[in-house]
Amino acid sequence: MHTCISELERRPFSKLKGIYRANGNAGRVAQICASFQCGPQFIDLRYCSHNDITDVLKIYLNKLPTPLLAAELQLELIRIAKEWPQRKVPYTKSGAIIIIFELREVVNQLPADHFIVVSYLMHHLKRLALHKREVETTESTLAVQFTTIIFKPIVELQYNAIQKIRAIELMITNASEVFGPQPNVRLQLTGKFSLK
Repeated sequence: MHTCISELERRPFSKLKGIYRANGNAGRVAQICASFQCGPQFIDLRYCSHNDITDVLKIYLNKLPTPLLAAELQLELIRIAKEWPQRKVPYTKSGAIIIIFELREVVNQLPADHFIVVSYLMHHLKRLALHKREVETTESTLAVQFTTIIFKPIVELQYNAIQKIRAIELMITNASEVFGPQPNVRLQLTGKFSLK
């Protein structure tokens, strides 16, 4: 994960137009995934398209052995997203403090390794969103791309996709406040975590 994200963020934002929206070349993506089996230290992604790299990252996240969020945490995030616009005044100082507190309460229930993965991802997406003109994407567009990854169907959740998208969008927008500083870790495609 770290290898893919660090390569994407090494590039000028203007070269990442439409990031996460278009698919990469299936053959190249399969080759990159196979190369990661030898270890991320042997991978050179400098000559890969950003679409190939983002596909590899999404494949990795989809193949994690357990969902990033347990069913009850998914339901909590959906509840927050569902209630947020109606129940609170979102763009006031007190409204922002409330949403950050509620999101933090949910993500702090994650197992440590899942917290690191979600935090690392949300910080990455937040950095992209801060350059929305160059990358031609928004928090909402990025959230759409990660809805099926974050909200894996553990149980049949009878909720509108808009609520799931909104929950991820809120985590992206408030990444630093919800998760704290970005974890200082290298996330390897093997699913193992190693501290820098």
